[in-house]
Amino acid sequence: MTTRDIAAQPRTLRPLTILLMHNPITHARLLSESLPERFPAEPGPSVGHALSQSQDQPLAQDRAPLAATPVAGARSLLPFEAVRERVRHDDAGKWDELVLRRDLTLRNGLLTWPCGEQTHRLTLSPLAETHLATRLGIPAHYYRALPPSLKDHNANHWLQAGKNRGSEGRGDSDQQRQNELRESEKRQSEKRQNERWRLRCQFGTTRAILSDAYSPLDNGPLCEVIAQMLAPTHSVNWFGLDDESFYLQIVDRHHARVLLPGDDYFCGVYIGNSEVGARSVQVEAYLMRLVCSNGLVAVLDGQSLLRRRHIHIQPDRFQSALREAFAQALQVADGFLEALRRTTTQVVPDPPTTLERLAERFGLSEATQRAALSALSREAPRVQETAYGVLQGLTEAAQLLPDTARHDLETLAGSLAQHGVPQWALRRDETPGHEETQQNERWTPHAQRSSRALAEVAR
Repeated sequence: MTTRDIAAQPRTLRPLTILLMHNPITHARLLSESLPERFPAEPGPSVGHALSQSQDQPLAQDRAPLAATPVAGARSLLPFEAVRERVRHDDAGKWDELVLRRDLTLRNGLLTWPCGEQTHRLTLSPLAETHLATRLGIPAHYYRALPPSLKDHNANHWLQAGKNRGSEGRGDSDQQRQNELRESEKRQSEKRQNERWRLRCQFGTTRAILSDAYSPLDNGPLCEVIAQMLAPTHSVNWFGLDDESFYLQIVDRHHARVLLPGDDYFCGVYIGNSEVGARSVQVEAYLMRLVCSNGLVAVLDGQSLLRRRHIHIQPDRFQSALREAFAQALQVADGFLEALRRTTTQVVPDPPTTLERLAERFGLSEATQRAALSALSREAPRVQETAYGVLQGLTEAAQLLPDTARHDLETLAGSLAQHGVPQWALRRDETPGHEETQQNERWTPHAQRSSRALAEVAR
């Protein structure tokens, strides 16, 4: 059954479609036809199982989202101590070193530098390889495509030259101008030779290559600060940890609100971080739907409640700002429910077409579209043909994506809730022109990042 089959059915047949979608076997088969194997349709393991297995598995494989999900749609909330334990386990073998750029070489793909009487030789993570290419002025997509020997040759040339690719002076008929450019490049070369880079490592792998101005704010210390702010009524709805980012969704069980009869929400807080320069520290408002644990990130007009780059972070000031943003998030989430309530009255005449157009605009894969439509079909009939129903389909499909794409799709859902589903995505019979698209494109910077991240997943 395709997405358009459901839309083409008379409303009298729709309950039958919903019944089929509720069948676990049918639903699992629908997802397994197109979802990658690493995004299983079945619920993940319990917390205890995930933590007990993690003691015997390599760290690189112990990065699945932490969630207690005995059956679909019946997710139990997690104690924060489970998150702290997971982060402590992930911290094993991490270390940093400040190294002069001129002391670095690449040999057989291993980043090499002297350390006293010893020599460090570490592999590069995909992100660290991108960092190296970027810092040397080499286009990352070009560098990744090179064979290993040419990667060594290119990197070593620019490391030792004290230059970045593309920084050489251009031809200029003015001799004085040429001399000025050469002098300027000489000064820049000397400066680059003395650059210090912060290498963030774990065991024998370089996780990231950052500037010496980078202020580490690691997940472990961040968790300790968060723990001091939590009340007994706070629980973790979802926690994701991968090689690049940390994601935490906390809800207040005593901060519940009714959106529709029988459709309640917990207000909460989203906190994000990266130890390797992939993202800033972020705090944003969060809403969790009790009936199915769907969630959306509420970013008002593109502004996070807290967004702090990892540069010149002062611990005392940061902790104060984090506490303030944490408290403010619950208030913002409460107010954001009004925007979400408005989506229950925005009619969507053809949900499959709307999902298809949103997917094309924001790079969602066909598998995600199908999962979203499957989730939409399980909503009450009065919800299915509304913007609210489309949002529920997207946020449930988000739970099948990798951590970063999940957060980005939930943030996109929050932008759609704030501004409404745009008119160009609602029409049955025409594609919007450029001017109309621009007029309706009020997406936040978060949503624009979502588009890029989800496109990567789709590829």
